[in-house]
Amino acid sequence: GELLSDRGPSIAPSHAASHTMGADTKELAAALITGLGLGAAAAYLVAKMLASPAFENDVRGEGYMLRRPSLLSQKNLLGEPAEPSLRKSSDNDGTSAELPPSDDSSHLSEHHLGAWLDDPASHPCWPQKHSAKKVLNPMARARPGMNFLNTDEKVLGSILLNDSKASIRSNALRGNCIRANATEYIFWEPAKVKAVMVTCGGLCPGLNSIIKGVTNCLWHDYNVRKIYGATGGYNGLSAPDKYQMLELNPEVVREIHMKGGSILKAGRGGFDAPKICKSLQQLGINLLFVIGGDGTQFAGHLLYEEARRQRLPISIVGVPKSIDNDVLFVDRTFGFDSAVESAAEVIRNGWVEASSCEKGVGIVKLMGRDAGFVAAHAALASNLVDLCLVPEVKVTMEDVCEHVDDVLKRKKYMVIVVAEGAGQDLVATGEKDATGLAA
Repeated sequence: GELLSDRGPSIAPSHAASHTMGADTKELAAALITGLGLGAAAAYLVAKMLASPAFENDVRGEGYMLRRPSLLSQKNLLGEPAEPSLRKSSDNDGTSAELPPSDDSSHLSEHHLGAWLDDPASHPCWPQKHSAKKVLNPMARARPGMNFLNTDEKVLGSILLNDSKASIRSNALRGNCIRANATEYIFWEPAKVKAVMVTCGGLCPGLNSIIKGVTNCLWHDYNVRKIYGATGGYNGLSAPDKYQMLELNPEVVREIHMKGGSILKAGRGGFDAPKICKSLQQLGINLLFVIGGDGTQFAGHLLYEEARRQRLPISIVGVPKSIDNDVLFVDRTFGFDSAVESAAEVIRNGWVEASSCEKGVGIVKLMGRDAGFVAAHAALASNLVDLCLVPEVKVTMEDVCEHVDDVLKRKKYMVIVVAEGAGQDLVATGEKDATGLAA
C-alpha cells in the first residue's frame, strides 16, 4: 500500500478503491480544467476518499485491509485475533490463559488509588469501565494536539515468538505491562497536590538530575507548586522533626545536576512504614517519589501496602536508581551508565600498571553485591580484562589460580575485575551486618 497522509492510512491491494472513482467524475473534470494535471488530480481524489470514515467500510472485505497504524493491534499484525480482554494473556508457548487480577501484570486494580480506595476485587477488568481519573491534564490545555497514551496501552512482556528459552523464563510479565507516560485525564487535581521526594541508600550518579527532572516536570507540566524534598533517606520521613525538609522549585534545582551526590543527603535505614504513613498524613503529603535501588523499592512497596491498609489517599512512585543495575524488570537504572564509564577508565589505569611490570597483575574491585552488570559491562567496554568474576557465576579458587598462571605464562601480565559479591560462598562467615547483608 501507499502512505497517503500524515494520518498513515494504507490500502492493499491498490485496486480496491477503483470502484468508487465514477462518482467523482465531475470533481475530477473540474480539477483537470484548473490545470492540476491527471496525476495530481487522481492523487487528490484518492487521498480524499482514504480520509473519509465511510471508505474503510467500503473496501474492507476478504483479501483487503485498511487501517491506520495507530489502530492496528500487535496481534492483528501477526495475523492473530485481537485480544478479547485484558484478563486474557498468552503464555510463552502461545497458549492463552485466564489470569486472576492479582496475577496479571497489566491489571493495576491493587496498585491504583482509584481502585484500592474502592474495592480492587470489584474491578475484574482493567482499565476500569468508569475511570477514577477525571481531572483534565494541564498539558491538554497548554498544548492542544499533544499525544496522550491510552489508559490500556501496553508494553509486551516478551517480544519473542517461538522462544527457545520459554521453559526457563519467568512468566511474571505474561499479562504485559501498562505503558507509563502522560494520559489526558489524571487522578489528582494539581492545585491539591503536595509532593515530596526522598533519596535512599548509597550515593549514585544522577540523583540530583532526578530531583531536578521531577521538580521541573511537576512545576512546568502539571502546575504543582507544593514540592518538597525529605533529607536523610527514610529517616527524614520517619522523623521529620529531626531532619530538614527542603522546599523545591525550578530556581532551587537549576544547577544541581552539575553537582555530585544528592542535595537531599541520601541515607540508609530509618524505615518504619506506620510512622512514615503517619508523618505523610500529618504533613498533608499525597504524592511521594521514592528514589533508590532494589532495597529502597522493596521498602517502598511495604509502604504502599501500609498506606493501602490504612486506606490513605497517597500515591507512591518508585524511581529506580542503582549503580548495580539490579532492579528487576528495569533495563537501565539511573547511575549505571555513569558507573560503567568510570569503571572502564579505572580498568585502563590498572592495565597500565600491570603491563608495566614483569608478571604484573592489576586487580580492580567494582560495585555489584548481587549483580555483576557493572563489572561485566566495564570489562567489555575496556577490552583489557583477562578475568572477570561476578556473583552470578560460581568459581573455585583452583580454577582461578590455574587461569592466572596460564595468562601470566602467555602474556607476562594480566588484569582481573572482581564484582564485590563474587565468590561470597568462599569467604562468607555466616553472619550478617547491620543492614542484614551477609558478612
